[in-house]
Amino acid sequence: MASTVYLPQPMLAQLHAVLGAYAAGGGRYTEHVLKECGHSPHIEKPAELHALLIAHLDG
Repeated sequence: MASTVYLPQPMLAQLHAVLGAYAAGGGRYTEHVLKECGHSPHIEKPAELHALLIAHLDG
């Protein structure tokens, strides 16, 4: 069986560049990484996501 190689994706670097520019222009953001979670935190980690969302909305 041949192994498949997937090249690294620049998505995180691109996102950090956009958020960095936003912050440089006076914006604010907070980044949270949910361990062992993929693309669906609302399904995989609903309690953790809910707590983060409420904290964000409360300011």
